[in-house]
This record gives sequence, C-alpha cells and structure tokens, in this order.
Amino acid sequence: MKRLMGCVLVGLLLAACSSKVYVLRSEGANMAKNRTFRWVDTRAAANSTEMRQSVFAEISIRNAVHAALERAGWKAAADGAEVLIGYDILVERTVEQQQNPVNTQPFARLYYNPYLQRWGHIYYPARFAGFETQTVPVKEATLTLSMMDAQTDEALWQGWTSQRIGATKLTEEEIEKAVHRILEKLEAP
Repeated sequence: MKRLMGCVLVGLLLAACSSKVYVLRSEGANMAKNRTFRWVDTRAAANSTEMRQSVFAEISIRNAVHAALERAGWKAAADGAEVLIGYDILVERTVEQQQNPVNTQPFARLYYNPYLQRWGHIYYPARFAGFETQTVPVKEATLTLSMMDAQTDEALWQGWTSQRIGATKLTEEEIEKAVHRILEKLEAP
C-alpha cells in the first residue's frame, strides 16, 4: 500500500511539473474518422531553397509526430491523405528577475572583562539581510501542431505547448516529450 501511494505521489509530482497543453478543435471535426496524413512544407517562401537552421529540429519533430500517429493507428500517405499536418516553433528570448537571499558575514568580537581580568569572544552569527535581484536571460519555445482537412483546407485541430529550453538549443528529448503531450490531446474529447 505504501508503494502504491509513493507511485501515485511521484506521478502527481511529474504531472504538475510538465507544461500545459492547449488545444483548439473545429466545430464538427471528427478526428476519429481521419486515419491518413501528409506533411505540409512550411518554408518561409515558396521558392526558398536555402537550408534552414532548424533542420535538425524539423527532423526530430517529424519523426516524433510520425511515430506517435502510427502508434495511434494513423498511416502516412503521399497521395490521397485525409489530413495535412504542419508545425511551427517559436523561440522567445526574454529576461526574468530572480531573487537570491543575502546573509551577512558572521564575525566575532573581542572584549575585556575587568571583573575576571581576562579577554573573551562574542560570536555574532550570519543574519538575513534581504534579497539580491538578478536579471537572467531565458528562452521559451512554443511548439504548435496544426491539422487541416486535405479536401477543404479547413483547420480541424491545433495543439501547442510552451516550455523553457536549455541554454543552447531545443533537444531531441524535449521535442519528443512536447509532441507526445500535444498528441495525447488529439483523441481526447
């Protein structure tokens, strides 16, 4: 019983730490009937042939989405797909105020006791002096997945999540977790 309670508490803690997923659904869109998909190219310009800097993130996103949809029973189709899938990554660079506690330095004072005719020490411990405020740069990435009807080009479903990323770049593991959290909401009502 204690083991079960421990597992439940750890699960709740991990669920509380994950970032929130937001979903928009089209009125009357039945995602259960759609089972084939195709990717939409998301270049900035139609005639752009230059290699984007986010090509590795694109590969990770496509692989993670492809694997998650295949696990859910979807199939990739070059022609005749029912759903078109696109994605977007937005990385925002902002600053955040962090406050760190500041303590005084402990010290000792020497004194003379004339009654005992000897020297003694008084120790003064460290005390809380306030907070030091620092400005820290942070990066937050928002991953958005969009699904459109291939016949009517109508938006069917869109899901997105935001999370802080490491100092250098969005890792493949972070991408896979974000895609998994977003696509969990695809089948949910």
